[in-house]
Amino acid sequence: MEPIQVTTQEFFLYTILANTAMGFLIGLVPLAAGFIRHQRKYGFYGLIACVVGGAILGIFLSLPLAAVFTWLVLKTSHPKSDSISTGSGDNSPAS
Repeated sequence: MEPIQVTTQEFFLYTILANTAMGFLIGLVPLAAGFIRHQRKYGFYGLIACVVGGAILGIFLSLPLAAVFTWLVLKTSHPKSDSISTGSGDNSPAS
């Protein structure tokens, strides 16, 4: 059985493709947070940044980018209030 030989160009191509795939998987975290918190714009930007960062430096850049964009999504999201104010000023439950 002959050993597998890979040229330098093929090695770099396969490495970039694997790192891009890892960046995509890591970028799903800010994307999911963006959809949950209704901040889809930051979620998509986070996914794209993680994919590009993964292609450049792999996990060393895509993980911090995912953390930053997830933090941005959580910071800028506006939580929905569960109670609707009636304006009566009385907060006691109706009997």
